[in-house]
Amino acid sequence: MGDRIWRGLSLKDRIAAAEARRVSSLLARRTFVIDITGPASHPPDHNGGPPLEPGRSWRRFCWRKARKAAFALPPPEVWRRRLKQAQALGLTYEQLTARILDGERLTDQ
Repeated sequence: MGDRIWRGLSLKDRIAAAEARRVSSLLARRTFVIDITGPASHPPDHNGGPPLEPGRSWRRFCWRKARKAAFALPPPEVWRRRLKQAQALGLTYEQLTARILDGERLTDQ
């Protein structure tokens, strides 16, 4: 493919074709990042990366792990009973589970 295509092109056209291939390759892989916040959102010396607040990633990890454990699906008879109770109270299953985890006593009205 290579030589036959490039023979009749000027250097300017070759550069334009290479740039077009590079852009289409990036679009196909979707490996680029688009900055939607704009340049005015950070001070001039900021690189636009995530905040380096100490312990943030560890707290996020702990929160996600605890939430996953708290909202893990219990045995079928338990979640069926909770689902019926949630529907009777006008809540979603997640809202009812959150109230149960908070220690709230729920009664059917």
